[in-house]
Amino acid sequence: MTGYNLPKASWGKGALPVPIMTKRQIKQFLARPLIAHVTTLRSDGSAHTVPVWYQYDDARFYVFTPSLSVKITHLKRDPRLTISIASEDEPYRYVVASGVAVLSVERALERGGAIASRYRGEAGPAFVQAVDTEYGGVTVVMLAPKRLMTWISE
Repeated sequence: MTGYNLPKASWGKGALPVPIMTKRQIKQFLARPLIAHVTTLRSDGSAHTVPVWYQYDDARFYVFTPSLSVKITHLKRDPRLTISIASEDEPYRYVVASGVAVLSVERALERGGAIASRYRGEAGPAFVQAVDTEYGGVTVVMLAPKRLMTWISE
């Protein structure tokens, strides 16, 4: 996995150091139920960005969405995906990950329920079941990032 955070030797003249998070800091930060934003690409190449709930597990990001959502339509045509998660309080932090998304309907209710439980507690699985019923299915989007950028204020 390559990152945008550059070692000190590569800083240009006048560039500021980029304080990057450790793997432990990343895991702790992403364990929080923050709102993420995912970006997919429309057919004209323009960005489509929406807020989502997510789960970070074993260096992978998971998101659930209705199977007929615009995100899924975009990802079936072009699977490139970026997810961005930022803190709302100090110390300010963010993680941005990019790569190729993998779509799955297998065990989507189970994974979706786990994701929703981070935000809705015990009502999470029922919420995902309601989405599944109302929108005709749920798909899980998995991202194993090829690029990862982090930042933490010091």
